[in-house]
Amino acid sequence: MKTFFLVRHGYTQVPEQDQTANTPLSDIGKNQAASLADRLCGMEIDHIFTSPFHRAIETASIVNLKLNVPISTDDRLKEISLWLTPSDLHNQPRRKYQKEISMLRHTKIQLHKMLDEVINHPDESYKNIVMVSHGNLMRAILAYTLKMDLETVVRLNIGHASISILKWEGSASEPFFRLDRFNDTAHLEEGIIV
Repeated sequence: MKTFFLVRHGYTQVPEQDQTANTPLSDIGKNQAASLADRLCGMEIDHIFTSPFHRAIETASIVNLKLNVPISTDDRLKEISLWLTPSDLHNQPRRKYQKEISMLRHTKIQLHKMLDEVINHPDESYKNIVMVSHGNLMRAILAYTLKMDLETVVRLNIGHASISILKWEGSASEPFFRLDRFNDTAHLEEGIIV
């Protein structure tokens, strides 16, 4: 069985629509990443994959100070610009809607390739994988792995430095992903949940 720990990067203090690839973590975000590292200790993590965006790399690096495992940057984990609410989904021009659907399809293909590479990795000990990414990309991963429709995906709240856990049930007659935990922020103190 493979376990994927889907982690959203820590808080940045910059509104989502204004963030760039170089937006760094705030002090709150750094504290969130440190708490996340404490939470992941003892979970026998084998590898960390991270988005190439600075806030994700910074989160992964802080986490890896405790885990000390191989870390890789992967462009397929970059943020994607999807609508943020169900009303955004319905109250936009048809052309923009079609463009976003096309982008989501492309993202699903890329995610399928990445997950397939990890699932079929030749090293048998390669079982517990952390993927540090972004809110919309995590929604896309969950949409793909759990076969959710767009109406459902846009309703998912994914907090900063949260953990969602997907398990690959590869030994089933028809292999599938199971969501074991969603948007878990139990490791964050009340003052650092944003």
